[in-house]
This record gives sequence, structure tokens and C-alpha cells, in this order.
Amino acid sequence: MSRVDFYFIPQSGSQARLLFACRLLEKAYQQEQPVYVHLENAEKAHFFDQLLWTYRDDSFLPHQLISDEKMVFSSPLQLGYSEQPQTPASILLNLHTEIPAFHHHFQRILEIMSNEAQFKIQAEKFRIFYQEKGYTIHSHQIQALPFNGK
Repeated sequence: MSRVDFYFIPQSGSQARLLFACRLLEKAYQQEQPVYVHLENAEKAHFFDQLLWTYRDDSFLPHQLISDEKMVFSSPLQLGYSEQPQTPASILLNLHTEIPAFHHHFQRILEIMSNEAQFKIQAEKFRIFYQEKGYTIHSHQIQALPFNGK
């Protein structure tokens, strides 16, 4: 049975969500947990790919973008937008506005929601979906982002 963690951050905007996602990925990497990050489209995946290289001067997160060529990667952090990862990952970090059909392949699912109305609605929709599937749900109210992005 999967565990779903909702992280509610006080900041608004997609940049705040992405910066918090970087922090979660950094923590997962330190704990040697493979993660698949699911994004909405190629443009957002490429943007997040670039952010992971630059979000902090003193951090390195080895990651790879899964391309449409369906190449198999061995990086512990994978980014994609159309299909499930080619190599196994135990954690799904969902940055998409929908829950991917392959969500059940992961032991743990991470959802990041900001304080904007659209994300409050999305969080409730997602919570109901996961609850109906019988997943264990945990909510985390984040008081402040742990860094300012640099």
C-alpha cells in the first residue's frame, strides 16, 4: 500500500513549489532513495532539469531527463512527463496537475501544494482520490522554505 505525503508550502507560485521539490529531491538523494519526478510536459521538464543544476551553489543532484527516445537511464533521480520511468524508483514526486495512471507502481508519492486557491482545490481532489484507493495519507504544513533557492 502506497503512502502519500502532501506538503503544503506557505509561498505561492510555481517557482516556490519547484524550489521545495529540489529540497525534497536533495533529501531523497542523501537517503539513497530513487525518485521519479512527473511533470506536465517537455517544456516544464526541461525547465526543472535546468533548475536542478542551478538551484543551489553548494549542491549536486545527479539526475536525468527521460526523453521521447525511451532511453534507459540509471540516475537515482529521473524527470519525465509522458510515461512511467524506465528504471525502478520507489518515490514518485508528482508536479503534474493530474495523478499519473502509473502512480500505483510507487511505494511513496509526494505532492507539493502552495497556498493558492487552485492548489487547495487540487489537493482536495487528490486527497479524495488517494483515500478512495486506500493509501495512507500524511499532511505536512511547511512554515517556511528551508532555503531561498541559492
